[in-house]
Amino acid sequence: MLQNEQNIISEPEKAPADILEEIDIYSMPENFRLSSYMGKAAKKTGLAIVIGGTLFFIGLGGATYYYFFFKKPAPVVQEQQKKEEAPVVKEVKKEQTPVVNTTVEIKSETPKEAYLRLRGRASSTLLSIPSIDEIGEIIEEAGVSSSTAVLKIATKNSDREGTVTMVFEQAWKIASENWTDASSQGDNTSVTIDFKASPDSDGDGLSDKEELLLGLNADNQDSDGDTYSDSGEMLNSYNPAGNGRLADNANIKKYINNAFSYEALYPAQWQASTAGGDESIVIRSADNQFFQIIAQPNPDKESIQSWYEKQFNERSNRSVSGANWEGVESEDGLIVYITDRKHNIILTLTYNPGEGEYLDYLGLFRVLVKTLNFTN
Repeated sequence: MLQNEQNIISEPEKAPADILEEIDIYSMPENFRLSSYMGKAAKKTGLAIVIGGTLFFIGLGGATYYYFFFKKPAPVVQEQQKKEEAPVVKEVKKEQTPVVNTTVEIKSETPKEAYLRLRGRASSTLLSIPSIDEIGEIIEEAGVSSSTAVLKIATKNSDREGTVTMVFEQAWKIASENWTDASSQGDNTSVTIDFKASPDSDGDGLSDKEELLLGLNADNQDSDGDTYSDSGEMLNSYNPAGNGRLADNANIKKYINNAFSYEALYPAQWQASTAGGDESIVIRSADNQFFQIIAQPNPDKESIQSWYEKQFNERSNRSVSGANWEGVESEDGLIVYITDRKHNIILTLTYNPGEGEYLDYLGLFRVLVKTLNFTN
């Protein structure tokens, strides 16, 4: 043991240079070494990445906060607005209700009340009837229909008696009014609305307005030159403007009522509409004159003469007839009462000149009556 220690100690010491030569030193290849400049650049890049990442996460957090705390409640606000607007719509509907009530009030007016109202504002120069101050007792005949009524009127001094036919077209209107002298019982002489004949330039029986509606020459009695007068052809259901039947005229239209099984011809330019249902049809001109057809059942299957006597307490001496019907007309020819051959239906056809004083369409009203046809 001592000997070994001696060997170690006796071994000569090596010089430092020799020791360095025996040590292996390893170093990084030059290609992988960073210069001082590149090292600084790397630090800057890393710093930029850290800052950019920080800003990204801050923006993401802000967007998330905005989405959940600002944007999402918006639909709730809109929904609340819709709920708040709903009562406004209901309120508008409530405001429209009185309009319906007004219509009901107009329709509830009785024929008697309507007559007195209309007579109170009528022109005394146009109507040859007693003044409103002379009107006495008014009796409303029952059992006619919901769209027509007959009033029996006497003057206060009982010297005159009147029969008034009222028709309903949105409101009650006067269709005809006949007055007689109470002292001349049985005398058919009557005082009626004092209408004037419409201008007829060629004197063929058709007014100038009617010829214009039908496409005729108002200055020529024979517009199509076939040797037959315009009025003669029209009243016999032929076309006065050319060949064929009256229905072939482009200015004529056919009205068809399926509910009561009848049809008739009328001017194509006029407007046909219902007034309370298929039982009352109004065919109106542009200048507010109109024809009206009122239908009602004939439950007792009465002849038209029998039905007329029951309604008016008198017998008519003005009978008319068509292809499959029988009828009677008023003294002035402005009202015609018709029943079919089976006596199922009663039709009342009326020509109302409105507020005018001229009977501009009397020829066309006669065509309406003449061409009326029951289809059952």
